[in-house]
Amino acid sequence: PGSAATIASLVQMSTSLSEVPTKLRPSLLDMANDNVLHTRLHAGGCIEIKPECIFGVKSSKKLVVMFGDSHAWMWIAAVLPELTKLNYRVQLIWKPSCPAATISVWYTDTKLPYRACDTWRRHMISYIASEHPRLVILSERTTHLMKNARSLTSNHAVQTGLELTIRELRRGAQRVAVIGDIAAFANYASPAQCLSVHLKSIQLCATARFNHSATWANHAHAEQVGARATHAAYIDPTQWLCHRETCSAIIGTFGVYTDWSHVTATYSSYLSAVFGDKLKSILSRPPTNVDALANQRAIPLR
Repeated sequence: PGSAATIASLVQMSTSLSEVPTKLRPSLLDMANDNVLHTRLHAGGCIEIKPECIFGVKSSKKLVVMFGDSHAWMWIAAVLPELTKLNYRVQLIWKPSCPAATISVWYTDTKLPYRACDTWRRHMISYIASEHPRLVILSERTTHLMKNARSLTSNHAVQTGLELTIRELRRGAQRVAVIGDIAAFANYASPAQCLSVHLKSIQLCATARFNHSATWANHAHAEQVGARATHAAYIDPTQWLCHRETCSAIIGTFGVYTDWSHVTATYSSYLSAVFGDKLKSILSRPPTNVDALANQRAIPLR
């Protein structure tokens, strides 16, 4: 894993890179398949409570839960090393294309029917709260979420939906943290395919940190506001992916993205030390007083 200083330096230099490194990790051929853990976990997710979705120190009574969609699965490689060192059992609960926020999504690119996630999410939130974890880490894709066949989900819906999820989890969870969304590549663009075409001009394959197209802009700010409103910790991963307004497809000698919205397992693992520092800080804080949140109003989006 890289140190905070090393990662910051590599990220700063990433937008000046012009050529694909000769020793790219993973290689261009492997980037699109550089998934975390086991491929079988990606096919169907961890939608049930099963042994292959439990990691870390499996006999430990100290529990951390990773909950959300494929982004929760994506970041497990970044959070697992430090949590294992701290003697935590880590349970991964995720369903493909199902945000952690309590929102109903219209799916245009999957076979999931409308509201397919709602019942699953409600049951899993109830289960997680009943397990009384020391920490629940939420992560989700917020780009290109549709509320119906014609309209995108709003910032307000993501914010209030995330607040609702966090408040429900607070019934049993001692702490909640949110890993914010990352910049997406518009039109489902494949960074690996782009790099293979532009071997000596790789900045043509970068993406904007803040996409000005409503279709491809994420709701990371709404997540941050929702986390703040419910006193949940917020981890912004874009600091380790983007320099100023640009997110390069290559940082140092690392191929960063498997596809338009996911980080490679190799780079996720490389970030485990900086994620670990964040997690140690979060776990050292006293548990949030649930009663103090009961009548608190939501913080409006700017």
